[in-house]
Amino acid sequence: MASIFPANNAWITPRSSSSKITTNNCQIITNQKIDHINKILINASTILASGSVSGTIRYGLNVGLFSITNNESGFIKELDITKYVVEKALYDTLTIAPRATETYGELFIQNTSYYTLRTNIINIVAENIKGAWETWGISAFSTMIQSALNDVEVKNNGLWVYYGGVFTT
Repeated sequence: MASIFPANNAWITPRSSSSKITTNNCQIITNQKIDHINKILINASTILASGSVSGTIRYGLNVGLFSITNNESGFIKELDITKYVVEKALYDTLTIAPRATETYGELFIQNTSYYTLRTNIINIVAENIKGAWETWGISAFSTMIQSALNDVEVKNNGLWVYYGGVFTT
């Protein structure tokens, strides 16, 4: 039987089984063991992302400011990251992309988190992972958010962003 966790229209924050959350132990701990995942949504108003709007990179934008239309009715309220949370056996087969910015649309270690079958933990991979052609790493979680946002952009033939009091493409 499928269940909705934590509940319809409710959100949960990442946790840790230790006393301090770090980039190495960030988890979503569910109340039931996981056989498979149908959907994982993130509250868009609680996360930041960088984005390219008309070729201009804007850093630290709230994902809730991105819109599929040129008005407030199209604001993204939830970001679907289901594609980027895979079973551990699949995660272990993923490769590292040469650059984190080349991960959009595909699964790589830099943009994926994982769960282990029949456990109640989803491991949010938050540590910085460096591509072969990069001199520094980018948080895998951040890259996952960018990849999911890119999926929305591709699906909708572009995105608008509310920046500086106006909608721009």
